[in-house]
Amino acid sequence: MKRLGWLVVGGCLAGCAIDGPPGGDDEDPTVQDPGVQDPGTQGPEAPTPSEPEPAEPAEPGPEDPNDPGAPDPNDPPADPPDPNDPMDPPATDGDPQVCYPGQDQSYTTCFPVIAKDSSFGSAYDYPSHSSPSYQPPQRFLDLSAVPAGTKVAPNFTVGELMQEWKGRYALYQVHMVDTLQTIRDQTGGALHVNSGYRSPSYNGSVGGATYSRHMYGDAADMYSSVISLNGLQTRCNNLGADYVGMYSSHVHCDWRYATKDPAFYGTPMASWSPPPGGSTSGFAAAADHSHAALPSHHAAIVVVDDVWYADATGFEEGEPYLEWTAYDADGLLLETVASGDYQPPAGTATVEVMIGGQVMLRAPAHDPSAAMRLPKGLVQVRLDTLAVRDFVQDDVVPSVLERVDLAR
Repeated sequence: MKRLGWLVVGGCLAGCAIDGPPGGDDEDPTVQDPGVQDPGTQGPEAPTPSEPEPAEPAEPGPEDPNDPGAPDPNDPPADPPDPNDPMDPPATDGDPQVCYPGQDQSYTTCFPVIAKDSSFGSAYDYPSHSSPSYQPPQRFLDLSAVPAGTKVAPNFTVGELMQEWKGRYALYQVHMVDTLQTIRDQTGGALHVNSGYRSPSYNGSVGGATYSRHMYGDAADMYSSVISLNGLQTRCNNLGADYVGMYSSHVHCDWRYATKDPAFYGTPMASWSPPPGGSTSGFAAAADHSHAALPSHHAAIVVVDDVWYADATGFEEGEPYLEWTAYDADGLLLETVASGDYQPPAGTATVEVMIGGQVMLRAPAHDPSAAMRLPKGLVQVRLDTLAVRDFVQDDVVPSVLERVDLAR
């Protein structure tokens, strides 16, 4: 049994992915532009004698007031650009492409996207579903043609969110990049992405859910170097995540009801509000959630030789995060412990366990079989309170946690 401790891990300037290709070798992020010439390899080209010298440009004369293109001196000056307004991706006349915020957040880091065809094979067979939230993508990035080290946001690269060994063709929606960068900015430390995009074939090979949001480019499994899992789930919920699941090693956050990026999915359906500072172009909110049910979770407490366990279902990405809390007969907090199993201390009258950020059970210490499931609203209250606790010293307990009304 391990007690809830503090997470202090060295940060880094970029959001750090911990997945790597088989064998553990990282891809070289250095990209050499083939169009840049080494000035030491070739001298300047000599001018062709037969070519006439270009004429000097004529000095500009006074503007003709009758010229319809001349500015009207009576017009007020144009407003200067607002540096706080996000720039929309530039319009394109050629092949479809997706534009990410990039290092400078100008939304000019653009890559071509290609239509799915038979050459993709069965590895990209998406499961059918009646909800628009599960519409299969129509276009993808070809990762073999996209440098993995390219910054799609100030703290994230292509290779942190999409890896070719998880599928040569991939997608990651721009609103997700915006959101990850917002979380990174809010926390001020490295945000590690365990899993971004997965092809249907790769998702099946690792036992992912049939309708895993990782296949749709709007999910991230992540952990932070500077805040706890509780703190991270709070950030996701505050940014409007549609589902948040907490696991022993990471938090899964997805925005499954945000209608898909048109670069990958086609025409948007309605309007979508991005996170602060994010791009406002091309997103929409799905109106029909009736057929896009969230994961169903069930849980029970099991005690073997005075050791308590939580038997839970519906957590398909690993062992759910468990946090146990013990209270005495007066409702005073005795301890809170993050552990896969638990042995209550002497004097415990009531035990609560929070499972994966989705379920909370409460049971009398003398009769664990009488456990009751608490309302979802209380689960979120507890999560928010625990997130606050992460910012105080180990020996300080926020007053909201000192006592609970066990009759509620």
